Amino acid sequence: MQERFYFPELDSIRFFLFWGVWGYHALPRQENVYTEHHVPAAFASLITSILKAGMASLDVFFILSAFLITELLLREKELRGVPDLKAFYIRRLLRIWPLYFFMIALAGLVSIFDRSQPLGWAYALSFLLFAGNWIMVFRGFPRAEIIGPLWSVSFEEQFYLLWPLVVRRASKRNLIQIATGLLVLAALARLILLLKHTGGQPIWYNSFARLDSIACGILLAAIFHGRSDSPRRACHEAGVAFWPEFRRGLLLASVAACLILYQHCLEA
Repeated sequence: MQERFYFPELDSIRFFLFWGVWGYHALPRQENVYTEHHVPAAFASLITSILKAGMASLDVFFILSAFLITELLLREKELRGVPDLKAFYIRRLLRIWPLYFFMIALAGLVSIFDRSQPLGWAYALSFLLFAGNWIMVFRGFPRAEIIGPLWSVSFEEQFYLLWPLVVRRASKRNLIQIATGLLVLAALARLILLLKHTGGQPIWYNSFARLDSIACGILLAAIFHGRSDSPRRACHEAGVAFWPEFRRGLLLASVAACLILYQHCLEA
């Protein structure tokens, strides 16, 4: 029996990422809102910078998803010789689809009673087919705002549907090559869109422009597969008895690094 693949640190990272996304959408991002309530200007600038940086949390979510899915598929392939695609798709279906389709139905129900938020058949059909992000590329954010955040689920489902078929046949070396190609493809997609003076939503929701986050997760899984417990083993071999403290320190260092990186990105 293989040891269960579970890092509690990833749940902690998800916790911070959730609040990053929530803060970006739910809290005011204008400095004057805080200075009007007698918040010092420097502190107001720090608050708004952190809130704006929360938009990058979504990319880290994509990295984690790609890492976990790839690592789990590689472990199953190593154990059985080939991933059980039927079991994989059933797990994804039971975990994601009930709430996803419930939200689509809820958006349709709200549109009936609130005429200011019509869903429309084109948006409804696109989200039902996991192409919600693509209709938002061409038509913008839906007037039925409740369904808008589901675009990221549509993008991830596109990855979930196709990636297991690739992992089933590809070697680790092939996966690294594919991920490298995805990094290049994402950069080219954004460059082409920018050269065409296309910005904002067409880039933000475009699957091709988002592939670098997925590629980073794949690279992490392919490179570190089989060495997931190396920090624990290294601490044990060195006679270090503070593995829990090591993990907590690593988590705090990661969060701090993310905040610093977000701030530099905003300043750039």
